[in-house]
Amino acid sequence: MPDQPLFQLDALTIAFDGMPVVDALSLEVNHGETLALVGESGSGKSVSALGALGLLPANASLTGGRRLDGLDLSDLSPRDWRRIRGSQVGFIFQEPMTSLNPLHNVGKQLGETLRLHQGLTGQAARRRSHELLERVRLPRTTELLDAWPHQLSGGQRQRVMIAMAIANNPRLLVADEPTTALDVTVQREILALLAELRDEREMGMLFITHDLNLVRHHADRVCVMHQGRAQETGTVSDVFSAPQSPYTRALLDAEPSGRPSPVTTRSALLEARGVGVSFQRPKRLFQRRPAAFEAVKPLDLHVAPGETLGIVGESGSGKSTLAQALLRLVPSR
Repeated sequence: MPDQPLFQLDALTIAFDGMPVVDALSLEVNHGETLALVGESGSGKSVSALGALGLLPANASLTGGRRLDGLDLSDLSPRDWRRIRGSQVGFIFQEPMTSLNPLHNVGKQLGETLRLHQGLTGQAARRRSHELLERVRLPRTTELLDAWPHQLSGGQRQRVMIAMAIANNPRLLVADEPTTALDVTVQREILALLAELRDEREMGMLFITHDLNLVRHHADRVCVMHQGRAQETGTVSDVFSAPQSPYTRALLDAEPSGRPSPVTTRSALLEARGVGVSFQRPKRLFQRRPAAFEAVKPLDLHVAPGETLGIVGESGSGKSTLAQALLRLVPSR
């Protein structure tokens, strides 16, 4: 492993129209390591990564040092940035539905990054796209290449984003809240996949999150931010077992705990029996109409006053459809 850090920020300061939002942030990401950048919403995590890699609007001003594998990033031309982003640095943005282009199918979006950075076109690009989707463990890759973003589940869209991010074998992977809005089973699979890809390719990963539980299990070191400033940096075990900053201690103490109060009555505030939802599949020309898709199989539920009923399941299991059916927002039986 090389001695010098893969990615380095030295007193990075960012301001918008003269108003500072990040103050003298310094951090390092080593080869094959995951550094978690942690803090509450608005602490400056995402803007620090975007600023360090030249993705902020024109009204942003930056000072301080930025280096990628020894290359000074402070005075790169737009052409140099286009060469680096997507090839040497891969991004997984917070919300894949807004990051993927709704007007292009998955194959075209993967093919575009392969064309720009590797010159692959036509069948060569499509073969490589197949390989990338298989590498991130997506099934039915031929079908998915021709699918549109709105036809994919949240976990599938996130895996497509990962495939695009690793398409050109980047040295640094920036993952900005990569499991937001994903259920816990898909979340675990995504994070395990990222760790596997990091180890396989000896990438460094900057993992931006506010979820301390994810940091505890999936990062090597952690940098805690608050109001644009780094509060402390260290190994995950050191920071979690003996935090030095008062803010870090407060952040750790704020992790949810406890149990709900017992419900004193079983009278029904909401009761449903045999609720089911089906959707008709489209009929193709000269073919019989296929059987309806059963999104929610018949089920019963009961909610008492003062009670919280948790509806839990993977993406596509029917949770939201059930809620919409109870509110008569979708037809049900």
